[in-house]
Amino acid sequence: MAEQHRTARVRPGLQGVPGDSAQAADLAQDTLLAVGADYQNNDPKGSTWGGIPVYDSNGDFNKTSRSFNLAARWSSWEQYTRTAFATLEHYFDNDWVAKLKLNHQINGYDNRMGSIGSGFPDPATGAGTSLWLGSYAGKTVSNAADLYTSGPFSLFGRKHELVVGGSTSRLKWTNEGQWAGATAIADFYEWNGSHPEPNWSRTKGKDETTREQGFYLATRLNLRDDLKLLVGSRVADYEKEDLKKSEVVVPYLGVVYDLNRQLSLYGSHTSIFKPQSAQNEQGRTLDPLEGNNTEIGLKGAFFGGRQQKPRLNGERVSTLAPEKQFSLYTSYKLSGKLRGLTLGGGARWQDDTWSRVNHPALGKAKHIVEGYWLVDATAHYQINRHMSAMLAINNLLDEKYYTIFDSNYSWGEPRSTSISLKYAF
Repeated sequence: MAEQHRTARVRPGLQGVPGDSAQAADLAQDTLLAVGADYQNNDPKGSTWGGIPVYDSNGDFNKTSRSFNLAARWSSWEQYTRTAFATLEHYFDNDWVAKLKLNHQINGYDNRMGSIGSGFPDPATGAGTSLWLGSYAGKTVSNAADLYTSGPFSLFGRKHELVVGGSTSRLKWTNEGQWAGATAIADFYEWNGSHPEPNWSRTKGKDETTREQGFYLATRLNLRDDLKLLVGSRVADYEKEDLKKSEVVVPYLGVVYDLNRQLSLYGSHTSIFKPQSAQNEQGRTLDPLEGNNTEIGLKGAFFGGRQQKPRLNGERVSTLAPEKQFSLYTSYKLSGKLRGLTLGGGARWQDDTWSRVNHPALGKAKHIVEGYWLVDATAHYQINRHMSAMLAINNLLDEKYYTIFDSNYSWGEPRSTSISLKYAF
């Protein structure tokens, strides 16, 4: 169950953010202040802790139905978010703009978990797995500020773009929890979520504070009408209790060559240093992602930019992420009696991924997840000047696919349909 309250009151020319209650005011002719707030509550039931074991006790793929749930019936993972934000921006006569963004956010959780999390089930008897039991609660309070200026400049008779800025943030995580152990499950394949909930007695955990600050500079150089060079870098400092990194340089280099009005060749190389907001099962923030990424590809825009064809990646960073991806989407506006209706559709493809996972006989074994196609469809109808409706169908053909993590897997989303109504002020 999810509860989300929202309103939107936005000055003409600004775009509201879904889920926000926001207001904007002109402080002066060229200065704008926008403030807003957001809150969201999520209270799911039958929450799982991990995934389905990849292999059974015979070393074969442990296939289950997509509706199979590893969790006990009472298992839950409540989460909430509270956000307040403000943006101050000033426009200069030379087309430059300066922006200050402030953000205060509270992310909290309260889980009582019972979920099958280990073992190799015996296909004959169902024995061989255990139910993990634990309860954890906590919240992360974060404050962040970002100040930057951007605009055009002239060099060698051509106009280019420059961005210069800096940011700082502080996150504090407080928590409590209890690990209640693991209990053997009699029959994995007959599991129906029936298991008594423990009497929880959580204890205070160690607080964790994370600080990050950095400065960045990026420029887009128009070398020719059909050739653009993108150069930038960020210098970051990162610190938490058990990890400190200072003056981490994260460079970026990219080039885009327009073959014609529709097709462009591009290539890029960047270092990766990305602090994460994701947390493990105990709520502790994961360490930053580090590495390098290189991309070479062809991208195109057709029918007024409504059709895109990205991308083939270069250097592979992770075996759990596909090395090659391809997507093709298009839309068509109808006329006559069907004026106002836009039909869209497309397909997504990714190639094989793999990982070394636990195996009952080999210890570790390479498991390959075959690539797959997904087809999506949309229908958008403009009811009047302010109101529109959208129908979206994801995984139209109901393709059955899965992803792996650690030594577990989870089924991908089956066919799903959503209907939304939008009102623009």
